[in-house]
Parts: sequence; structure tokens; C-alpha cells
Amino acid sequence: MRPETTRRMFYLTAAATASQQRVVVRRSLYRPTPHHAFARITQKWVAVASRPAAWRFTHRLAREVRNNPTAAMVRGAFAVLDRVIAAMRARGPVRFDHLWPVLEAIEQIAAIIAGNADLCAAYVDGCAALVARHPDPAVVSGIAWSVNELLERGPESKELARRTAEALVEVDSSDITMATLLMIAESRPKDRALLPLRSDALSPAGWMLVSALLHVADEATAEVGAWVDDPRAPLDRFTELLSLLYVHVPFMGLIAMAALKLVFVRLLTAAKFRRTPMEPLVIKLCTSLFDEIDHHADAAFLVTEACEAIRDKQPRACALAMVRIFRTASPRVRQGIAICVAEGYEEDFGGALQRLVPRFIVDRAGVRFNTAAANDLDVFGTRVAALARSDRTIYPHLAWMNERLAGWLS
Repeated sequence: MRPETTRRMFYLTAAATASQQRVVVRRSLYRPTPHHAFARITQKWVAVASRPAAWRFTHRLAREVRNNPTAAMVRGAFAVLDRVIAAMRARGPVRFDHLWPVLEAIEQIAAIIAGNADLCAAYVDGCAALVARHPDPAVVSGIAWSVNELLERGPESKELARRTAEALVEVDSSDITMATLLMIAESRPKDRALLPLRSDALSPAGWMLVSALLHVADEATAEVGAWVDDPRAPLDRFTELLSLLYVHVPFMGLIAMAALKLVFVRLLTAAKFRRTPMEPLVIKLCTSLFDEIDHHADAAFLVTEACEAIRDKQPRACALAMVRIFRTASPRVRQGIAICVAEGYEEDFGGALQRLVPRFIVDRAGVRFNTAAANDLDVFGTRVAALARSDRTIYPHLAWMNERLAGWLS
């Protein structure tokens, strides 16, 4: 890779203003849009759907909406995502790791439109339409899980989460949607009232499954707590939860991931651990999560999502653990870690645009990391920048983080 190409990758920011083109989008959400940028994105993304190259399109789609924030543009963006999901389904069952760039694009669009009533309406309709048109377990549960991501941000985003959850239940009230929302409510009790949950929402089999997983989560929490006091203590139930991430049943993997997040939140907020050095425990938890990931084709998304609970409670210790994993990780694991760190910064933004954001810079001295304000996650950027000086395969992941965070520039 030539130096000038490398520099161009790192200086890409959504703050740069692209020339605006006249937008004409047909009324039907799923007819091809004549807008030249969407047509080009659709063609290229569909060609690489289910491949790592798909990641570069998450920013491009969000950038088009940011440069021209209209309801028509939001509908056009979801039309692109519809075509991409259709291409995935044509190649076989949809896997979370393949769907992940689509879910990230949806999340980035949400960050742009939250607070604008017309754009939010188009967003909610778009999410519901994707679920209605693609009743695949990974698609249904993945888009339902996106409600959790919205709840992590400010008040406007939480209102969007409520409206999205209601719309999803209207088009799909199956156990997949309802169990996913119920697990979100279990992990976010303060936001439970925002979710459309009813006592008869799940079938008896669905209730049994969710109840069993919550019971396993309780036992796993106790096991890990005992392990902290005695490293010889067994971790059978914790290992059982981890193994469920790797089953080839998307819905089961997702709610098992939600149960693992519950374990991590309870552990890392327990009073007994406030006096304990957290780094050894966090390294143990993160290593347990990522150890088996390269032996399974559909686990990076679920592992990264589970790791976010550790990041939120112990950001510095988690960042240090992720640097250790990042050194020798495969590209898909590195991408997941980059997403986890970027979303940690976004959660701190609280839904507000920023004057400055963290970013990686390439200059004659090599790669360096600039932070906008001191943050416990900064240790990741500093140490990975040092790694990148001798390993250029890291560059694409850092460039992706740059562009993701640049979307929050005011």
C-alpha cells in the first residue's frame, strides 16, 4: 500500500462535505432508486454480500443520508439494505457475521436521524419492512436486537427504540422477536417500560427457553464469583452459556449472548468485586469469550456484543484485554474489536454531536492516536497505533474506526 493511499484512508471523515446531488426516490421502498450513489452502493455491496469487503459500505450508506437527510433518502438506504439481505438469502441461510455490516449500517443511520420526526418515521418503517420481507431468524432477531443499541444512547434515541420495538412486534410477534425484546428488558430494567412486552407475548415453549437461560445465567454468575476466590472452582454453567454462542441456530445464539451480558453486568457491579483488582478477572472473561471464535464461522458478532457489557463496566481493563487479543486475531475478530471500542466512545457521547472525536493519524513518524478528551478506552488506541507501525494489516480496521467516529462530528 502506497503512503499516499494510506494517508487518504485515515483522513476520510464524514465532516468533509460531498457535493449534493438531486435525489429522486420512488414511493415504493423496494423499487430500485435512480439516485446514482444508492445504485452504485447497491450494485457493489450485493456483489460482496456475506464477505469481509462488505464492511466498507456501512459508512458509505450512512454518509449519503447524512449529506442529504430526508425521509426519501432514509427509505432509499433501507431499499439498499433490502437488496443486500435478499442477496445473502439467495446464497443460503443468513448468518450473523454476514448480516453484521447491515446491522451496523442501520445503527449508523439511527444516529443521524434521531430527533427528526419525519426521518424517524421512515427509519421505523424501514426496519419493520425488512423484518416483514425477510422472515429469516438471523434477520428478525438481529433487527430486534438493534433496539438494544438504540437504548444505549440519549433520550431521543430511546424514543426511537420504543417506536421501533412497537413496529417490529406489529409485523412479527413470534417467539424470536418477543424473546429478544424480553432479554433486552432483563438487561435494562430501567428501560423495560419502553418495550411492548405482555404476559402472553411468548408461547409456553418460549417462556421455558427464556426462563432456563436466565436460570443458567444466575448459576454462571455464582460460579465465576466463586472462581475469583478459588481458581480451581468449576465453571460448568459459564462454559455452557459460552458454548451456546457457537450453535448454528441464530436465535438461540443471540439470546444466549444476552444471558452472558447479564452475567457480566452482575459480576462487574457486585459489591464484593469493588475491592478486587479487576484486570485479572476482565482478562479471564474476555479471553474466555474470544478463545474459540476462530473455530466457528458465525460467532464474531455474538462474542463482540457480549464483550460490550464488560467494556461498559470496566473500560480500561477491557481495552487492555482487547489489545492482547488484537495482536494475533483474525481480520473478522479485529473488526469486531474495532466496533466494540468505537461503540464504547459513542455511548460516552450520549447521542450528542462532538466538536472533536478520537482518531488515528498517519504521518512521517508512523501511526499515532489522538484522543479528543481523556477516556479509559484510549489505551486501546495508543497501543494498537504502536502495533500498526509494524503491521499494516491493521490499517483497514483503524480507518474504519476513524470514519465511524467521524460521523459524530458537529
